[in-house]
Amino acid sequence: PELNASRQLDRSDGFVGPETINRISLDPALTTLASPHYDANATEFQCAFHVGPGEVSAGQYLLLFAPFGYTFVDRTFRPGEGFPLVAGVVFVRQLTGANRGQSAYVVQVLTKIRASQLVQFGARVNTPATPEDIALFESEHPKSWLLLAATDEEGAEPTASSDSLFPGFDLLASFGEVAVVAEANGVTPGKRVTVSVRMAPRTAMQSLIEGGSVYVRVTAPLGFQFDLGCLAVTPNPTFMGCTGSGRLAVLGVRGAMFQAGEASVVLWVTN
Repeated sequence: PELNASRQLDRSDGFVGPETINRISLDPALTTLASPHYDANATEFQCAFHVGPGEVSAGQYLLLFAPFGYTFVDRTFRPGEGFPLVAGVVFVRQLTGANRGQSAYVVQVLTKIRASQLVQFGARVNTPATPEDIALFESEHPKSWLLLAATDEEGAEPTASSDSLFPGFDLLASFGEVAVVAEANGVTPGKRVTVSVRMAPRTAMQSLIEGGSVYVRVTAPLGFQFDLGCLAVTPNPTFMGCTGSGRLAVLGVRGAMFQAGEASVVLWVTN
């Protein structure tokens, strides 16, 4: 029915809604981490973004917050294409309190950033140390990065935000020292032989999904062919089976839990 004064039950007038701010969008193709591995020191982080629908006025602060475990290397900030003039305020802050374990780069700009203008910059970061359990670490600590523009260097009065929508990077852990040793005379062309693969992962990997699985993939050089059932010695305390397909072997881990420390397996392969 048509709304008229006789049917009006309530009225709100002069209500001030929540404040809205500009959106910063990080370009996923141009925002990169040179070495996406745990324990990487001073690896280069490149960021590209644009802001809209409004602009970021001169004199504001840009604050880049890295995920938990990352630390920015001080004095490595480098403005790139489209970046405004920079004031003398450029520093790294290690956060405390609820954000303990996080790092932020703070930069004050002297000129404005226009709406939809592509802006690029870079800095160097130390990636997180290898955790004892990767799956647990990633479930407890989001990988997203946050970029703010604010009128204060604490970021308490933001005028634009990426809202932590940039998903971040999948970091890789190390298998430690890996050794692949063929049986005696195992380099003869066309011969079916066994190879021993030894590794010592620095972290545990488990599936947090009920009924989930963990796999290790081994890729041989061109010309090698793994057997379809490539587990040569059974039972193996770490791996319950191996499926070969060409130069690729996929090892299923027992109990969906790949423990840190030494592990070895013997596989069938044809030269």
